Amino acid sequence: MSLTAKTSVRWDTDKVERAVKEAEEEAPMAGAEFLLDKANESVPRESGELADSGYVEFVDDEAVVGYSSEYAVRQHEGDYQHDDGRRKWLELTAREEARGIGDEMADRTKEAFD
Repeated sequence: MSLTAKTSVRWDTDKVERAVKEAEEEAPMAGAEFLLDKANESVPRESGELADSGYVEFVDDEAVVGYSSEYAVRQHEGDYQHDDGRRKWLELTAREEARGIGDEMADRTKEAFD
């Protein structure tokens, strides 16, 4: 006696297209928000103004992470001594957390297909 297991898959093009469209923006934004959270752990901090100025936005099909404080660029690029935090905190965090950023994006993409 032979036993056979069968299954079928129904392809719903409209549903797949909606999920892909949703993931196109949500996945990069999830990765960017993860990066901002991690970068805020090492941002130079005296008053908290710099960390509070961190933002994430979606521009021209890209998720952008930045700091809008008037001295953000000087802090990031300058050679200052910081009691806590570090120079180039955003750039270094992006490199160090690349896997985590990718994982966040993958998770959000998977969620779009649920």
